[in-house]
Amino acid sequence: MRAWAKDAIAQAVQAGIIKGYGDGTFRPDAEITRTEMAVMIASALELAIESQTTGFADDKDIPS
Repeated sequence: MRAWAKDAIAQAVQAGIIKGYGDGTFRPDAEITRTEMAVMIASALELAIESQTTGFADDKDIPS
């Protein structure tokens, strides 16, 4: 993990904005997907996350 990001990442975890992966890992140096970014933004804004069609060409590939 990048030292400069450690405090910001810890705050985001504590705020529930990021949670890591289902296998219990956290991958701070991995690229994130569009879906993961959308979930983080929605969590930060305290928006309800609802499953719906998006209009993107790859809509069928977006995980629930």
